[in-house]
Amino acid sequence: MFGQGLVFGGIAGGAAGTAIDFLVLAGGAGGGSKNPNNAPNAAGGGGGAGGALTSYTSTRDSDISPLSQINLESGTTYTITIGGGGNGGAYQNYAGQNGTPGGTSSIIGGSESLSASGGGFGGSVSSPAGTGGCGGGGRGYGTSGSGTTGQGFDGGPVGNSTFSKPGGGTASAGTGNVGYPSWTPGDGGSALSSAITGTSSFYGGGGGGMLDTNRSAGQGGSGVGGDGSKLETPNSSSHGVVNTGSGGGGVASDGPGEGRGGNGSSGVIILRIPTAEYSGTTTGSPTVTTDGTNTILKFTGSGSYTH
Repeated sequence: MFGQGLVFGGIAGGAAGTAIDFLVLAGGAGGGSKNPNNAPNAAGGGGGAGGALTSYTSTRDSDISPLSQINLESGTTYTITIGGGGNGGAYQNYAGQNGTPGGTSSIIGGSESLSASGGGFGGSVSSPAGTGGCGGGGRGYGTSGSGTTGQGFDGGPVGNSTFSKPGGGTASAGTGNVGYPSWTPGDGGSALSSAITGTSSFYGGGGGGMLDTNRSAGQGGSGVGGDGSKLETPNSSSHGVVNTGSGGGGVASDGPGEGRGGNGSSGVIILRIPTAEYSGTTTGSPTVTTDGTNTILKFTGSGSYTH
């Protein structure tokens, strides 16, 4: 799904002020868990990454262009909200569960209002995956989730109706991969690569799917999405990398014990402010660095900036 995201206020104009670049990334969703048996559809779909809004040049599908800079007005406080990551779905009482969605991230203040939607959860059993900033990967006979236009992409489809494989969760830069053919679960979609901090980093990778039949696992997107897990309790690689808004991997485990999908990771908001205009007034303890003539505020928890 392509188009425009949830962007309001002064994105295309507004009150005069200091023009800055930004990256708003929502929380990633949790991966789904297995069906209650070892049938071909006993597998979990990967969680979708959080939706991403950015004005800064980045590697991203051509269907989503960078947004305009926003304007910070003198004396105005901008509230920063960071969306949390969703939990992986649990396998309990012989029934698999979907993951939970990621949380919304936003910047609100003055004439500006930016809001990115949390990732869609990875599917399980016969239920469809969740919609969100980036859609979750489908599982079994369920469908993949849709992404929010302008923020992300659809989750990976699951294959044919006879032997459906878990799809990869989608991401900020590309659609999740199909979980078919050759009994191969889908990898998570590729993450957005941005150097808004001065160093190129990945943001918003999709979670990989997991297939019980041949114990194969899809890989997380761009090394930041969670891998599919073969374990009763997922290891650290099954979770989205912290503060990258990435989806968790799906899980498929043997036996009646609990097998939980990987958790999605919380989002991040980054502001790139000309140092000559930077006020130094913040709450929430963002990381403050410089890159050339710009000061970089990186919020990994909610807070504010007063210009």
